[in-house]
Amino acid sequence: MGTLVRNATVALAFIWTFHASVGVAAEPENNQPPAQGLEVFVNALAEKAALYEKAGQRAEVCAMAGRALFFKSDHAAAAKLRLDNVAAGNAPGKPQKIGPADLKKADTNIQQALSNSIATFVEEAVNAKRFSDAGYWIRLTAEAHAKGAGDTKQAETVHKSLRGHIAKLVEGHALWPARSALISLAAMEVSAAEKKEREKALSDVNAQLKTDIEERDTTIATIMGGVSPPPEKSKNKGGKNKSGNDKPEKKPGKGYCELKASAHEMRYFLSLPEGFDAANAARYPVIVSVNGSGADYELEIKSWAGPHRGRGYIFVAPVTTSNTDKQQYPDAAGSSSGPKALAFDVAGVQAVLDDIEDRFLGDRERFFVSGFSGGGNFTYYSALWNHQRWRAAVPRNPNYFGDAKYGDPYGLSKKAVPETDIHFPVYIFTSGDDEHKESTFGKTPGIESQTQEALRDFKKFRYVCVQRTEIPGLKHGQTHKYYDKILEWLDAVQKGTHFSRSQK
Repeated sequence: MGTLVRNATVALAFIWTFHASVGVAAEPENNQPPAQGLEVFVNALAEKAALYEKAGQRAEVCAMAGRALFFKSDHAAAAKLRLDNVAAGNAPGKPQKIGPADLKKADTNIQQALSNSIATFVEEAVNAKRFSDAGYWIRLTAEAHAKGAGDTKQAETVHKSLRGHIAKLVEGHALWPARSALISLAAMEVSAAEKKEREKALSDVNAQLKTDIEERDTTIATIMGGVSPPPEKSKNKGGKNKSGNDKPEKKPGKGYCELKASAHEMRYFLSLPEGFDAANAARYPVIVSVNGSGADYELEIKSWAGPHRGRGYIFVAPVTTSNTDKQQYPDAAGSSSGPKALAFDVAGVQAVLDDIEDRFLGDRERFFVSGFSGGGNFTYYSALWNHQRWRAAVPRNPNYFGDAKYGDPYGLSKKAVPETDIHFPVYIFTSGDDEHKESTFGKTPGIESQTQEALRDFKKFRYVCVQRTEIPGLKHGQTHKYYDKILEWLDAVQKGTHFSRSQK
């Protein structure tokens, strides 16, 4: 049941979406589903979260912290109040046992809220061409009505309705979101006739995506390796391979590969975790690592993927300057202020994230962003202006100027201080012997003063889960030496055991 809470709550992550321009902060009202439907949905989530709060099950509730709590609408007040103690690490009292009847009631309310609003949610997402969002709402509803989760007659009705919504995605040529949504419907218990209709729809989508699926599978084989076919006798004496037998051989994978976003010019390097299985229903957490000055994006992916593929994460290194040649770093880095300093292509990163979710089983509930040096600007920007899209942020020896500080043309001076604390986790790592600690290229304040300014701004805007650690003895370009610490902390974020309040 905990999966449902975690999956359902991430729907709140799409109050805001990335804006096409880094220089403009998106307005949440433009991209959230209709308020009335969300009010019912949020309240249903809050009811179930309250049960887990009483039970002391932090891992089941931690994904809600930083999502509903930043919700601007007044109707989220109940969720804010119920989640605050858990998010702050102050859950009171002795854990209590959750009654099955209470859980069933809470699940029923979530099912009903989604069933009543799914049509509106999907329609709005499709109209805004946020197809991955629409696919997610459908997957979310399918999971809420999965086998054993409630009334099978209702599941039949919902299944048929969801197929209709998926047809809209197909009409909009959003075939990958449609495919993942159709696959998710398999978890629902329905009649043979309804199952047949679903399988036919999936077969039709697979046929349209045949080339794309083959390319995706080739990418996976490049990264993961594969089994070579037995050698043909006509081309190899005796039909034997290099090992001297006629059996298929395991071909080692490269560990990563370079791709281009399907809906954008941005390129990116991708690494998949050991044991990755495209046929698996489970999804994987994703670390998006953004490089900075003199960026070597291939080296960036190697530094993560080489020693850490066994940790279960998908690693992505977006080539953030591949579509921003007019503002390449360090040419635009001479100024420590202004909206044009070091502007990364946020829309391109959004397109990459959509591909990772739709094609490589990326879990949008667990998208983590980490930026090194100039890439720290993008990480700070994501945390300050668009944190609903991410689960946590980890700046590494980060710069803090340009679009991180000027998320709209008017700067942070125009950013409203929220009425409630923000529990979005941020962990800043710096190196004790950073050669840019006191000055960046001799033109701007160094990493230390920029970090202090970032900490002041986080505090001003009520971010209460911000922590900073300095690692002694390391230089600016040695952040890879504390990747293990970063991964340990990200694991803790997913379990709800990370720090809670470091800024009082």
